[in-house]
Amino acid sequence: MFGKKQKQSVFLEDLSDLEHKFLDVLFSSVPTKYHSDISVNRMSNKCLNFEYKGMQFGRIKLKGKDHWMQLLTGLTEVTSIKGEPDYFIAAIPIWVTYIQKELL
Repeated sequence: MFGKKQKQSVFLEDLSDLEHKFLDVLFSSVPTKYHSDISVNRMSNKCLNFEYKGMQFGRIKLKGKDHWMQLLTGLTEVTSIKGEPDYFIAAIPIWVTYIQKELL
């Protein structure tokens, strides 16, 4: 179809160890009742795209050499940070706050 990108669902066996660790921390930070509304898709640049009920709340790239994380801090504010995976894990509360304030 023209104009629409195909989403590639992520399967646990396709994730790197760093991605597994990140997802474990993310899902332990979000109340269980919201887990089924979160979807994770692999983008063509190998980053993971996260959505809550179809609304994007962030992206992260942990495969390859360059690691980065996208933070949405408001409906129109987007920040990308580069660094080590532990730095991104420490930023997970920003995603959780965004979900609670903007998407629930």
